[in-house]
Amino acid sequence: MLEGRVAFEAAALLAQLPVLGLQVPHGSGPVMVLPGFMADDTSTWLLRRFLSRIGYVAAGWNLGLNRGPFGALLDQLVPAVGALAARHGCSVQLIGWSRGGMLARKLARRDAAAVRSVITMG
Repeated sequence: MLEGRVAFEAAALLAQLPVLGLQVPHGSGPVMVLPGFMADDTSTWLLRRFLSRIGYVAAGWNLGLNRGPFGALLDQLVPAVGALAARHGCSVQLIGWSRGGMLARKLARRDAAAVRSVITMG
C-alpha cells in the first residue's frame, strides 16, 4: 500500500530540487546509476536529474529491465563503464539501487580501474 505514495513523494521532491541543489556540495565527473530488480532507467530519472543539476555527468545503464543472470549483465556493463570512463578521462562513480547496488559492487571488483567509488541504496 505504501508504494502508492510514490507520485506524491516524487512531486514533493521535484519541488525541493532547487533548494536541495544549494545545500549539497557540487561535484564533477561521470556517474552511472543502476536500477533495482525489474526496474529500468525510468526509475532512476529523478536521481540522475538531480546529479546533473549539481555538476555530475549522470548516465543510466541503458540495459532495459534489471533482470537476468548477473554474469550476463556484468558482461554488458564492463564495456559500458569503460567507455564512459574513457569518454570523460576519469573513473566512474556507480550508484546502485537494491539489486543495482549488488551489480555495482561486483562491477567495481571486476573493473577496479574504471570505477572510482560505489554507493548502494536500499
